[in-house]
Amino acid sequence: MAKDKIAEAQEAIQEKNTLVLQKAAMAKEMEELKRSRAEEVAAARVEAIESFRGSEELRSYIMDQMVAMQLGWDERVAMFNPSVEINFDTSGEPPLSSRTIDAAPELEPELATTDAPSTES
Repeated sequence: MAKDKIAEAQEAIQEKNTLVLQKAAMAKEMEELKRSRAEEVAAARVEAIESFRGSEELRSYIMDQMVAMQLGWDERVAMFNPSVEINFDTSGEPPLSSRTIDAAPELEPELATTDAPSTES
């Protein structure tokens, strides 16, 4: 009877060892799958970025941002110097003539008032 119990215990130990080995093999396989999946995702990300860089969607977004910035510049310049005419041309062609900026008007000297009392006696 003791021999039967020893045989059962050895069998249970072997089953446990087999399960431990299977668990270790499955953990290794899971790590390999995670690494493989991470590499696939990274490659897909790089491919998506590269395709987006050349896309019309990105070009359109960049142009929209440039126009918005130019309008902001126009508003700021007009706020400080309303006499300056700004024409942002996005055609890519150089201007035909150079743009001149109007000089700020010079201040006229104050005229002497005739109502001021004279200091001569």
